[in-house]
Amino acid sequence: MTSQPIVVIPTYNGAAYLPALLESLHPQVPLERVILVDNGSSDGSVQKMKEKYGPSLTTLICNENRGFGYACNLGIQKALTSDSRWILILNQDLIIDPDAVALALEAAESSPATGLLAFFQLSYPGDGIDPVFRAYLPPSYWDDLLLGKPLPVYSVPFVPAAAILLQTDCLRELGGFDPLYFMYLEDRDLCHRLITHGWKISIAPAARVRHDCGQIRVNRRSLGWNLNWYRSRMIYHLKSSPRSPVVAFLTGLKYLLPRWSPTESLYWLIAWLRCLPLLPQIAVHRQLPPAVAVNPEEGKL
Repeated sequence: MTSQPIVVIPTYNGAAYLPALLESLHPQVPLERVILVDNGSSDGSVQKMKEKYGPSLTTLICNENRGFGYACNLGIQKALTSDSRWILILNQDLIIDPDAVALALEAAESSPATGLLAFFQLSYPGDGIDPVFRAYLPPSYWDDLLLGKPLPVYSVPFVPAAAILLQTDCLRELGGFDPLYFMYLEDRDLCHRLITHGWKISIAPAARVRHDCGQIRVNRRSLGWNLNWYRSRMIYHLKSSPRSPVVAFLTGLKYLLPRWSPTESLYWLIAWLRCLPLLPQIAVHRQLPPAVAVNPEEGKL
């Protein structure tokens, strides 16, 4: 088994990002080990990458946008047929610093219990830390940075999944992302499963990427973003509750209490109603063993 990763890139209308991402990536990872999963794009971006890089670039095509977790799972399933110990999941809106992949692999290999290792995320121009990622850095990192002695690896309970190495043994044990989440919190769901089953989650400060949409999410939250975000939060509540799905669904009404603004209460109400028809699926997903298969036709756990 080789430590050279298989790279999975879920993409949706990524014409503005994919050329820069692949240009920064392919000096570090052979194109033969890169899988682009197109999530129903309409901009011809994946076809342009195939024309530029040739048949060595593997592409998987979805006819419609089924969400981040669905696309990742298709790529993961393909990657698990390889000889690699690691699968590298990358958002399309990234630029990879030189030697970042090698540095991340070195950090991940330093602990056999590492199931997920995250790259350190900077803003897209590279002039600071991604504001979303900053919130998940542990206090010990800032202490060590002040002392001028940051460690190669920091353990954390959660990290966003924009640029992560996943150990294949961990994925075979726990499964991939839960595609019930269209977008957002599928990474928190996966991290919860890792921690619960004894795997470590880490950040490697020396392995750096530049990330764009972290800033977009902070500065401009659209209607679509909010609808997806609140729906995902309700699904996470329903999945993570130790009580029955029906009880968890009823306790979800707590999000409609007056502590929220009228707009937030409306988003919670819409999310609560949207999750009502999902209750049978959520109940099944809660009862599945950690190791689950992904059906490429249905995209379900």
